[in-house]
Amino acid sequence: VNRELKTEYQHWKDTVWRNILKGGRNTHYQHNVVIDYTIPINKLPLMDWTSVRAGYDAAYDWDTGLTFDTLNLGNTINNSNTLRLSGELNFTTLYNKIPYFRRITQAQNQQQKNSPQRNQQNQQNQPPAQNPAKKYKTITYERDKTFLTGGEPKNITHNLATEEVTAKVLDSKGKEIKGKMVVINKNRVSFTTDSTYNNVKILVEGKVEEKPNPLAIIAKSITRIILGIKSVSISWTRTEGTLVPGFMPKSTLFGMSNTNGVYAPGIPFILGYQDKNFPIMAMNNGWLSKSKYLNNPIVFTYNENLSLRSIVEPFPGFKIELTAIRTVTRNQNEYFTADSTGNLPSKPRNVQETGNFSMSFITFSTAFGKLKSSNNYLSPTFKKFQDYRDIIAGRLGKQKAAEVNEPNQTPVYDPTMDPATGGKLVEGTNGYGLTSQNVLIPAFMAAYGGQNPHKVTLNRIPSVFAMLPNWRINYEGLSKIGFLDNITRSISLNHAYRCVYTIGNYISTPDDSLENILHEARDLNYNFIPRLDVSSVSFAEQFGPLIGIDINFKNSLTTKFEMRKSRNVSLSMANNQLMETTSNELVIGAGYKLTNVQFAIKSGNTQKAFKSDLNLKANLSIRDNKTIIRRLTDEPDQPAQGQKVVTINVSADYKLSEKLSLRMFYDRIVNTPLVSLSYPTANTNIGFSVQFSLTQ
Repeated sequence: VNRELKTEYQHWKDTVWRNILKGGRNTHYQHNVVIDYTIPINKLPLMDWTSVRAGYDAAYDWDTGLTFDTLNLGNTINNSNTLRLSGELNFTTLYNKIPYFRRITQAQNQQQKNSPQRNQQNQQNQPPAQNPAKKYKTITYERDKTFLTGGEPKNITHNLATEEVTAKVLDSKGKEIKGKMVVINKNRVSFTTDSTYNNVKILVEGKVEEKPNPLAIIAKSITRIILGIKSVSISWTRTEGTLVPGFMPKSTLFGMSNTNGVYAPGIPFILGYQDKNFPIMAMNNGWLSKSKYLNNPIVFTYNENLSLRSIVEPFPGFKIELTAIRTVTRNQNEYFTADSTGNLPSKPRNVQETGNFSMSFITFSTAFGKLKSSNNYLSPTFKKFQDYRDIIAGRLGKQKAAEVNEPNQTPVYDPTMDPATGGKLVEGTNGYGLTSQNVLIPAFMAAYGGQNPHKVTLNRIPSVFAMLPNWRINYEGLSKIGFLDNITRSISLNHAYRCVYTIGNYISTPDDSLENILHEARDLNYNFIPRLDVSSVSFAEQFGPLIGIDINFKNSLTTKFEMRKSRNVSLSMANNQLMETTSNELVIGAGYKLTNVQFAIKSGNTQKAFKSDLNLKANLSIRDNKTIIRRLTDEPDQPAQGQKVVTINVSADYKLSEKLSLRMFYDRIVNTPLVSLSYPTANTNIGFSVQFSLTQ
């Protein structure tokens, strides 16, 4: 600032003081609103086994924009809201309301507490838990009008099949006769008295183990399976947002300002309310910048997540976890850019929608096909995919004819007409050729999902009812078997399956009304142009593991066996090409702990002795990877890449002190490529490492 120019200097000085007294210029405003509410459904009679929670989050941001002497691009406002809903059904609490169910669940819980897997640490120093006490019932035998001879044993055959018996002998007046009883066997006792008695009554009571009724056992087993559903939980969230650049009003009160008698952008907007017509309202109220240099779009965002989870335990030690997910993401961009004269358009321009989609799915039935070089890596599932296209195209043609053709009038659309020649089609359907996105996506789902092509959904973005559960299974009951219980601490069987179906990034066509209004918008192959142009669809499938066995022996030996399998299949809409990547892996591992291993290190005239556990581990992995490219044309399938990988890991760990540990290792990886473009490789690492910990 040039102090000699008094007028300019005084103006600058007044401006600085004015800003200081105002607290500066507001450049950013933000607030958040969080509301959580627990719906008291559990307070209703017989509904304490349920819980429901709801929540609403809102956010609002106001950011100042760049301003110049002759250019004002306005500010940027952004709001969002998140609606949350979650619930849980605790079926165990529900079952306990019924006495019969409660007895079964309590007995099952007791078995779990006595399970060796639940008490592995205690088993090392304590004997295994004893079986619950046996239940007994009392049975009786009566005999009237008999006699006893003094000094002679009287044999009594009661046939109660137990030696735990008591005998009572009564005379004719009902008075008990004293004597000596001897148990001969399970069905006979003898009774001896000093005197002779006539017309006596003999009572024998015995205790026998109560054996359950086979029908009761079957009923109880069925009931346990029915009661296996322990809990079900659901979580749903939806987040929406609006970003508006070129917003002219400033921020004064809660991010709003009084503009022409109206507080802009309004209370609903700052509380997260979403309105697709907000830009038009803002334009009509004069809130948007009329600068022709503003080229940032107004953005509407949408994200929805749904998650389901259930725990099923049909009998002790056998647990199944079911999960299902669905995610939808959409973004819509539109422009309100003024022309050279400063006039804003009456409606948004260049409206464009983008997004992606994913959900849990099941392709289990097609997961076990073998890919062999002897048959050129042919896939029966891919052949089904090709065949299903005709079925899907026919369904789409019938659906479109029903939508656009009016009864008793000349049809607007004929599914069998060849759009290129006007004659009859040889294959495919009018507007739905064998390479149309509308045809390929449902056919892909039906073929690889093992679904009926006549019933599979035709919507390229499936509804919530199309998502399928994935699972994880764990069983820990084998160690209860007699001979295994003597040598193992725990045996765990594992199986897990996960598959996610994904629609890659999609984008809306420049004018998505063409197909719905004219029914004639087609591409170069005479296929109807879809409203949303999908780049690719795929699914990722993983067995982690297919079969897994973990055994912990009582002699400190641990073993592991796993078969893993994965598959990724992607269909590209750009070149009608499918890429299938498969991986099969076998893992074998073992570990052993040598306790209190001693050795000494001598240095000069001194010797340092160490005593600690030595942990030995060895793992072998054999993995076979293949990537096959398949084309929808008649070109043969071809392997793109792949390799067979053998990995060996051996290590020994010894703890010298609390902070110092020593490790020796041997690692070897052998890679044999599938295609001739690569070379076989082998890498070997051998050595030792010393680790010193500085943590307390």
